[in-house]
Amino acid sequence: MRKLALLEPLLVFGLIVAYIWKLRFVHPTCWIAIPALMIFSHLLRHESPRALGFQLHNLPGTLSELGPMLILIALLLLSAGMVLRTLRQFGFEDALFALAAYLPWGLSQQYALNGYKSRYSRGHPMRFSRS
Repeated sequence: MRKLALLEPLLVFGLIVAYIWKLRFVHPTCWIAIPALMIFSHLLRHESPRALGFQLHNLPGTLSELGPMLILIALLLLSAGMVLRTLRQFGFEDALFALAAYLPWGLSQQYALNGYKSRYSRGHPMRFSRS
């Protein structure tokens, strides 16, 4: 049973890698199937978003704590890109389109990380041992 439980996260990982390295060039919208399969899995197990770690109760405190450091890191990276002349020139519409395309994909990867981490850390369906 333990090997079968490990199959799901390995399958999702394999699908993500396959999309990043091969599928996105041929079928750019097939990434939608990956979070759809994960959501289906959570629905089958009757897992709520809260049980998977998605909650907003501490968002303001977290943003006030981590926001300044995040802004500093973003400004440092942008400055390094300007100094090294590695920034690409593109318009505002292109930036919005890239952001609109990236946010769902990034959210689905974060969803996978939170969902599997919270599921396996609480022992359902298997527990990772600390060694």
